[in-house]
Amino acid sequence: MSLPSLGRCAACLAVPALTLILAPATIALGDAPPGSSSPAATEPAADAGSPDGPGAPGDLGSPDDGQPGDGSNEPAPPAPPSQANPLAPTLPGDSGAPAPTAPLVLPPGIGMRAGHAYLTRSAPGQVRAALAAGNRLQDKPYRWGGGHARFQDSGYDCSGSVSYLLHAAHLLSSPLDSRGLAHWGEAGAGRWITVYASRSHAFVLVAGLRLDTSGNGPSGPRWRIEPRSLDRFKVRHPPGL
Repeated sequence: MSLPSLGRCAACLAVPALTLILAPATIALGDAPPGSSSPAATEPAADAGSPDGPGAPGDLGSPDDGQPGDGSNEPAPPAPPSQANPLAPTLPGDSGAPAPTAPLVLPPGIGMRAGHAYLTRSAPGQVRAALAAGNRLQDKPYRWGGGHARFQDSGYDCSGSVSYLLHAAHLLSSPLDSRGLAHWGEAGAGRWITVYASRSHAFVLVAGLRLDTSGNGPSGPRWRIEPRSLDRFKVRHPPGL
């Protein structure tokens, strides 16, 4: 064989070897489909985290991303608060805790049975008579003007019920309206009996227990345990009591 012929054969053998070396590199760069001439087919993917690029399902994103896989730079929202332990003790003022309320208690020395009050300590006879009169009013309805034409009536308003109680204790000779009660007796609170009167309402305390036509429960003269406002009331009491 002549030297030129040998040179040609060596060149022919070299070409397939070069092809075998280049072919795997082409596949690693993107393995473009046969017949595709687009340069992008042989470029690496934009996001190595997912073969489908940024925002694809399953893309974990980078540590600087706002949300995993969304590609934004916004900060992540705060994590939702953890659920409270249902077995943990609840303190007053916590969410879901009932607001504390003051218990309703009877005044010292007073008892109640079936809506009627009684004394558990010694007291003057007039105080006992006033308490018994208040008990007799417990089933009476409210009636405007009741107890003013006469002490014995089928219903009573606020000042009529106070007048009835004071009359039973021999402390009042004729009924008074609330304005008249605001000037009755002596100024200030009494030890046993105290009248509170304004231009539009009146009630009385006997040994600390209030007889009032307004408050919780049914209308009409009733013993009331819950507190009430004392603003704008004149405070009066019978002498010596």
